[in-house]
This record gives sequence, structure tokens and C-alpha cells, in this order.
Amino acid sequence: MNTYPEHFEQKIGFDRIRAHISKLCISTMGKNMVEKISFSYYPDVVKRMLDQVMEFIQLTTTGESFPAQDYYDVRPELAQVTTPGSYVDQETLFSLKSVLYTLEAIKIYFLQTPATEYPELKSLAKEVFIPEFLWAKADEIIDNKAIIKDQASPELAVIRKEIAQNQRQVLRETKKAFDVAKKAGWVPENSDITIRNGRAVIPLHAADKRSLGGVIHDESASGQTVFVEAIASFEINNTLRKLEGDERREIIKILVRYTDLLRPHIQEISHAVWFLGVIDFIRAKAQFSIKIKASRPIISQNQNIELKKTIHPLLFLSHQEQNKSIVPLDLAL
Repeated sequence: MNTYPEHFEQKIGFDRIRAHISKLCISTMGKNMVEKISFSYYPDVVKRMLDQVMEFIQLTTTGESFPAQDYYDVRPELAQVTTPGSYVDQETLFSLKSVLYTLEAIKIYFLQTPATEYPELKSLAKEVFIPEFLWAKADEIIDNKAIIKDQASPELAVIRKEIAQNQRQVLRETKKAFDVAKKAGWVPENSDITIRNGRAVIPLHAADKRSLGGVIHDESASGQTVFVEAIASFEINNTLRKLEGDERREIIKILVRYTDLLRPHIQEISHAVWFLGVIDFIRAKAQFSIKIKASRPIISQNQNIELKKTIHPLLFLSHQEQNKSIVPLDLAL
């Protein structure tokens, strides 16, 4: 909607009010919706949006905590996996799992409230449908630290068990070789096993670098110390590298299988994610309304404007910070 004069928003300070509301959003989706706020001359639209905000204010004051975390916009990532064979990556799966959990928590929140409460918010929520198995399956695959679980597949469990066994064996062999080298006097004083190129190595005097037998990975800046991987550890580490490759390939298979389950429901999930953005947008407006102690305006069909005991929101915030009183104004147009 065009306004006159062109910079009317700036003249009345609405651009700064928009910035205040944007800061209260917890998602990029909510912030984007704040940026798109515009004036409306449709009373029904204005009334519905006011109802939404008033309901959220009421919801906030009930004392029940409303789910307000993990409002991730995963729609761009979902749009990239519509082709069979493509798959969501580990980070996206973790974000999606969190989003699905939040959506389920919101659904449960509204189900636990009386049927007559929050009609506008429930009207938005009832359009959201996500098959429950998608979250349950995601939870089977990935943990709360974004790590694929060992139990995500039988094959992955076996691979990881072998990796753990080989890692322990590497440590044993490296420690054994270190003890031999230290006893022989090949290890510099106050030196210990360290890591170079992702491998456990033993520091040796440069003059003794061939005494232990193994692979040289690095040397000190002075050249007086070299870092050697014991030959027994080297062979086990090569096995480890192969197992780690097997692990990566198995994880991709797991992600492909999950994405195949997900793909038919991408449209519903995208709508549900949009719903989270709308909820975040409404929530931010409600929080700002509470912050400035706003009251709901009465919308009528006539073209009169009557303001009673009015205070500009920015003036209110400024005076509140300075602990100064404000004289409200009445205005009729």
C-alpha cells in the first residue's frame, strides 16, 4: 500500500518501531515478516491481526510457557532435496528434527487449552499437519548434539564398534612404542605423545629418528625433534581410515533413506515452517505491545480517528529509560 507523503513511516517513527519488533523475533522468518509490515485499509484484516496479538498477550499472561525455540527456516534446504537420490545433510536433519519437535509441542500446547480460547491462533495451527513418524524417525537417527547415532543402522553400529576397537589398539601400540623409545633415551626430556596430521606420534631426537621404526610426520622448528608414528600404529591407522570411509558412506545411506521418507511431505513441512514464522511474528508484536503497555484500538467503518490518553511508543520507551513521566494527549481527526 502506498502512503503519502512517501516517507510517512519515517516521519512518525514507525521505521524505528519496526526495528524494535524485529529485535524481539527469534527467527529470520519473523524478522522478514516484520520488514513487510504495511498499512491496511481492510478492517477485517486489521481486526484479525489485532485478535492474533491479543490472544498471544493473553497466552503470555497465563503463566504457561509457550514453545519458543528452534524456529529454523529449513525450507531452502528442503527445496534442494526434491529430486530422488538427493539427501538432507546432517546439520539440516538436526534442524529439521528440532523444528518438528517444536511444532508438536505447539500442537500439544493448544490441545491442552479450553476449546474456546485462542480461536485465531488455533485457526492458524489447525492447517499444520506433519506425520508423526518423521520426527520419531529423525530422533532414531540423530541425537541432541547433531551426531548420527550408532543405532541409526545395524551396519553403522558394527563399523563404529570396529573403529573404537582400532582406536584403543592404536593408543596401546603408541604407548608401548613410546615406553621403548623413552627407555632407550630417544625421547627429548619432558616430551610426550602428541598429535600430528590427525595421528598419534612420538617425539624423538633427530639423531634417533630411524631407531624406532615408523613414519615421520613432522619436525620441530629447530629441526632437533622429529615426530614419528610407530609402524604398528601406522598399519592400524590405515585400517581406521578405511573404516572411517565406510562410516561416511553408511551415514549417507541413512540420510538418503530418511530423505526418501521425507520427500512426499516437503510441501506440508514447508507450510508448517511458514506457520512458525507467523507465530514468531505475532509473538514479537505481542511482546512489544506488553513492553509499551499498549491497549487495543477499536476499529470502526467510519473515517474518524479518535485517540485518548495517547503516548507515542518511542517517547514512552525513551522516558521509561530515563525514569521520566509522560503527559498523554487526546486527538480527534
